[in-house]
Amino acid sequence: MFDELAHQYKGRIIRTPVGERHLASKMMELLPTLPPTEEVFGGEGSCGGFMLPTVNNTRDGILAAAKVIDLLARRKKKISELVAELPHFETTREIITAPIEASYKVMDMMKKTLRTGGVAFEEIDRDIRIARSDE
Repeated sequence: MFDELAHQYKGRIIRTPVGERHLASKMMELLPTLPPTEEVFGGEGSCGGFMLPTVNNTRDGILAAAKVIDLLARRKKKISELVAELPHFETTREIITAPIEASYKVMDMMKKTLRTGGVAFEEIDRDIRIARSDE
């Protein structure tokens, strides 16, 4: 969904390895490079954490709630109406438990299988993001 919204609003997505510290570091690196008309913000998908480094460079639920309230007040709509405007996607996450040595072999086998099958995917550090077929 974020890829589609970034495209719609002429933004860009920069993916980092999983973990709040990677995201926080990348955002702090980007802040001094931005023109005054742009903003950087981020989030951790596993927990829904929202980060706005110009205010607080860590997940901040109170800030996220304040931003939602601000949006509701400015748009004068119910939250259900705003959610209905968003593109709908489903996500699947699989957790595979294995000893660390075996996990590297499993990841290598997955990448080989995906390449052989012509499935588009992106490697971000040790993570794999499988793209939708229409991306």
